[in-house]
Amino acid sequence: MGIRKLSRTPQKNVQRDDIHRGGSDIEKIMISKKIKYETLNKLLNHVIPPNKEIVNIFIDVYSMLNNLYTPTVMEQFSSINAHEKFMISSELINLIAHYRHYFYSRKGMYTNFFFYYSHDKSEYHVDLHPDYKHSFYTKRVDDTVEFKTLNRVLRKNLEVAEMITKYIPHAHFFNTGKIDPNIVPYHFIMKQDPDEFSIIYTNDDVQLLNTLAFEDTFVMSAKSDKSTVADNDNLLKKFSKSKKIDEIRLLPSFITIILAMSGIKKYDMDGIKGMGIVRAATFIQKHINDGTLSNINYDIESFIDDIGELISDEDKVILRKNYNLLDLPTIYSHLSIADKLKLDNTIVDLIDAKSLREINDQYYTRYPIHLEELMEGEEYE
Repeated sequence: MGIRKLSRTPQKNVQRDDIHRGGSDIEKIMISKKIKYETLNKLLNHVIPPNKEIVNIFIDVYSMLNNLYTPTVMEQFSSINAHEKFMISSELINLIAHYRHYFYSRKGMYTNFFFYYSHDKSEYHVDLHPDYKHSFYTKRVDDTVEFKTLNRVLRKNLEVAEMITKYIPHAHFFNTGKIDPNIVPYHFIMKQDPDEFSIIYTNDDVQLLNTLAFEDTFVMSAKSDKSTVADNDNLLKKFSKSKKIDEIRLLPSFITIILAMSGIKKYDMDGIKGMGIVRAATFIQKHINDGTLSNINYDIESFIDDIGELISDEDKVILRKNYNLLDLPTIYSHLSIADKLKLDNTIVDLIDAKSLREINDQYYTRYPIHLEELMEGEEYE
């Protein structure tokens, strides 16, 4: 992957199994993001590719925090006490401990962690579509009065987690600013070494588009015992539960065009009027069957050329815009050299177990960081 790796040496196997506790609603939500090891075994035993030594785990931070944006939980933030102030950062960091321990003790594998998020709007996307993720940004970026207290606490916790993560081997925290944070997995997976595979840990199905670009890449949902793992096999079923999808026989790459045609409600992207997932997929299948289209990997301009007069010029504008909002290679091509360097320069391994212990003793007496598991399999002083 082009990332500096430290010499990793076997250590005494940690006997702790699942790292779980119970407590407040806030803590229960955060703990639910640590999938039980029994469930992980069921999800991953037949998924991990052969001859791999390292797993890169990309953690979509907002998928870890989304359940906090409910009225009942938000009320608790208005009276959060000193002990709970940094609990969220502790639980985020302990995701590293939980999954590092699992892969090292159960699979004999090493782990790299990449947390990604942003407090800003994606400049590229908003320039292309001003309403892009309007609902999402209203809650998390615009400092709306309703969410201001929660966002203030979360931002402080993310700052602390980002600072602490620099001292943990092979763990990195990306605040991407005006760069769409969802491009972080794409940027680093393209540098993946042959002995590595990647898991994107997210509840955002759109992240499945990464599986189109890269082999040995999987998306794991953060839904506790209901979590799933997916690659690009039959992607349509991940976006629609309709039985009609079973009749569709399209290359996986068509999913980007289908989503562009149907739009994505949670991204505030309107599609072509009357064109949902099933209708868009059926439209394409029909015109492959009649020879107008081909079952090939299309770029958007070639696809628009082939559909000709089957859709209006107005709908072609919508299709092109939405495709450019979603297609990862297109988004990535608009990053500057400075943008890419910014991502690379976030890779910092300071590694200081002593400082971590001091931070743990000072700030996390009630919600401790699991230091032994954080360092499991790593060489450090």
